[in-house]
Amino acid sequence: MNLIFLGWHIPAAYDFALEHERWHDFEHICFLSSAILFWRPIIHPWPSRVHHAGWLMLLYLASADIVNTEPSAFLVFCDRPVYSYYLRQPNPFQISPMTDQIVGASSCGLSARWSFWCPLS
Repeated sequence: MNLIFLGWHIPAAYDFALEHERWHDFEHICFLSSAILFWRPIIHPWPSRVHHAGWLMLLYLASADIVNTEPSAFLVFCDRPVYSYYLRQPNPFQISPMTDQIVGASSCGLSARWSFWCPLS
């Protein structure tokens, strides 16, 4: 999951996916597939008999949170828009590309962090 997440957030790959609808669909299929594989050991779908130690799940979720936090923080604190696609396209909500980047990175980062840490409580 981490490699897929990071790979698709490389600016060239991200912009390419937004410019080509089929690749954008494929990007989302990659995200969904990797998410299903990622959450499988935690959810234990029936008839799964494998149960992992709680501390191992803590490390598993913490590693995913670290990989999520770094790109989110970079996008929030970067001094320029990272994805050039948003500079070239019309803006239907009339917000600046920087504001869009900060709001998007903040909301994605916080919602992902919530999803990683809630199962541990």
